Amino acid sequence: MEVFRIKLDKRKIILFLSGVMLFGLLIRLLFGYYKVHYFDVDYYIDWSKSVVNDGIFAAYRNLGDRLDYPPVFLFFLYPTGWMMNTPAIYDFEPYRMLALKMVQIAFDVAAIPLIYMVLQKQNKIPALLAASVWALNPAMIFNCGVWGQTDSLMIFFLLLSFWLLEQDKPVAATVVFAIAGLTKFQSLYFAPVFLLFLFYKRNIKKSLPAFGAGIGTGILIFLPFMFYSGVTLPFEVYLGGLGKWTNLTFNAFNFYAALGWNNISDSTELFPGFPVGVISTILLIACVVIIVLLFLRAPLKCPWLLAFLCMNSIFMFGGRMHERYQVPVLIFLLIAAARHRSGRLFGGFLGIAVVSFFNQFFLFDYICTYQQTAWAPYYSTIVVIISIVNLILYALILYFSLKIMFQKPSETASPAALDHTADILPPTENPISE
Repeated sequence: MEVFRIKLDKRKIILFLSGVMLFGLLIRLLFGYYKVHYFDVDYYIDWSKSVVNDGIFAAYRNLGDRLDYPPVFLFFLYPTGWMMNTPAIYDFEPYRMLALKMVQIAFDVAAIPLIYMVLQKQNKIPALLAASVWALNPAMIFNCGVWGQTDSLMIFFLLLSFWLLEQDKPVAATVVFAIAGLTKFQSLYFAPVFLLFLFYKRNIKKSLPAFGAGIGTGILIFLPFMFYSGVTLPFEVYLGGLGKWTNLTFNAFNFYAALGWNNISDSTELFPGFPVGVISTILLIACVVIIVLLFLRAPLKCPWLLAFLCMNSIFMFGGRMHERYQVPVLIFLLIAAARHRSGRLFGGFLGIAVVSFFNQFFLFDYICTYQQTAWAPYYSTIVVIISIVNLILYALILYFSLKIMFQKPSETASPAALDHTADILPPTENPISE
């Protein structure tokens, strides 16, 4: 029997990726055009217009508490503001919707070739398949195409920063990671894993300048905004929301929602003097400590897998989580599944992608229909049930991940399967095991 084989060359790869990107773009534009709503995205109208009309650096002074995003995001609002000031676009609601979602859609589509670039050295076929899977990912199609959320910007920069670190470009990696943190606050949840790989077994003469470059990037970008809005602006941007969002979980399908504690205040006391927020803080610290211990003890150190475990654990057990905060873990789990050629990890990716899609869809539909949808009376029950499913997925993927990280080299199927377990380290300091 003749075996069907595909001989890939650069032209075929470019053609395939172009087709995947085109189809992914059209799907997102289709949903963006037809779904007209203003749940959350109405903020972008005032923000983007202020950026264009009043000047980007004066945005925090002019908008005050209404603007709670870090400064790099404002640069990406500029094309949105230009479109909002164009009557032909603004006056027709479907065009207005596309304008409000366009930057988010563009970054999500840009992640498709970046996924291929991250994976192509190991094997081009899995790299192309992973890029295609991302193009069809329902959680992200809904996130940017239907809802218009900005998680795709954060995901793109996080993926790029970890890849640059893997390529032994610590300065560029840290600058890009700083840009991710200056685009969306939740990027900083990945900082423990990023910093571990930045400093571990790398010459301090390379790590410290890279770390300094990241800090310098943050200061440099904030400075012109601080000139208009005061020297305390960074603290106001990153800490100002602490008193604004005080629920234990905001419709996030996690551990607390599984217990029926969705949308309760984190100051709610289980018994006198012991608020539930204390539990979330203890569990959050425990999650970070366990990730550090796994990093130090595991023979096989996969940055993508550790970053996934870190953020997924924070989402499941940390406090004040929103429904979308699990979305960024998908890119890391997809890369880890491809690197380890693990069907179990890929199955976990599919499971979390579906859960994350439903987490966004049910809340979005519940709000946008003013709680008039047919399943609205059962929303609380749905939250509990899917949260329990998410907990089961968490336990299973954790088990599969630990088996990979603590496997012996003799248990690995082939030398090629070891290639993807390399640490984010310089090539001469990159042992598989310690």
